[in-house]
Amino acid sequence: MQSPLLEALGPVERDAVVARLRPRTYKRGQAVFHVGDAGDCLHLVQSGRLDVRATTLAGQTLTLRIVRRGEFFGELALVHPDSRRTGTVNALEAVETLVLSRHDFDSIRTRFPGVDRLLVLALAERVVRTSELVVELLMPPE
Repeated sequence: MQSPLLEALGPVERDAVVARLRPRTYKRGQAVFHVGDAGDCLHLVQSGRLDVRATTLAGQTLTLRIVRRGEFFGELALVHPDSRRTGTVNALEAVETLVLSRHDFDSIRTRFPGVDRLLVLALAERVVRTSELVVELLMPPE
């Protein structure tokens, strides 16, 4: 399994995380979750593509990003106990993910505090993606 997120960990921490990952599959067009759903896990994409969408106050649906093999989504669920999903994620084709639940992540963090590097990397990636999106949205139309 290849994931930049997991590569940030040492071998012991990585093995502990991998042992807790659970496979999930989604059919084309199937929603993984909807905006406002309770967040309880992070997904690592093993195959397929998904889109992340949000709806503006004016009712427009925006595609925020396309998630591909090796990427991840749902990271806020690992840090916020009352997390609600901030977007809707749909499978654009058949998708396989590996899921890490918040409960399992908390257990791993207790035994291996170094696993927090996974969290720092995930949240840093989110800040970069959000910054890029803001810049793109503020650019005048061509």
